[in-house]
Amino acid sequence: MPVLEGPAAEGASWPDGLTAKLVAVEQVPNAWGVDVPKSRAIVRLTLEVRNGTQDVLPLMPGNGEMDLMYGPNREDAELEAGYDWPDGEKQKLLQADAGNRIPVGGSGRLVESSSVPVSALGDLTVEVELPATDGERLPFTLTDVEALLKQVR
Repeated sequence: MPVLEGPAAEGASWPDGLTAKLVAVEQVPNAWGVDVPKSRAIVRLTLEVRNGTQDVLPLMPGNGEMDLMYGPNREDAELEAGYDWPDGEKQKLLQADAGNRIPVGGSGRLVESSSVPVSALGDLTVEVELPATDGERLPFTLTDVEALLKQVR
């Protein structure tokens, strides 16, 4: 089975025309999560998916299309659910899905947040696993994610 892997700055692409790119990698305040200790950091990922395939891309809301990993052994980060903020505080959104489908030629944004040890912020990787319209789609691993990391206050 081939391994699909590349730098986060370049994004992911599959042979059928589907592409995905991290448009934001942000360390957000721990107060945006639920009981996050100071020894951990919340990393919010925003992925833009473009459907260049010949079929509508089905999505399963809440399915977790991104897995944040840290360290040389690529350990799994802990998913952060966050709170349901009032409209005026939507920037604090820790999770969002792109609905249940992306039309041909369309795009959608997915937001997922996880916590990692503060000491691991210098070595981040994201595995992107999107559905296929027929059969199975191989996951794509984005490396050097830490190079895109910005701090939100």
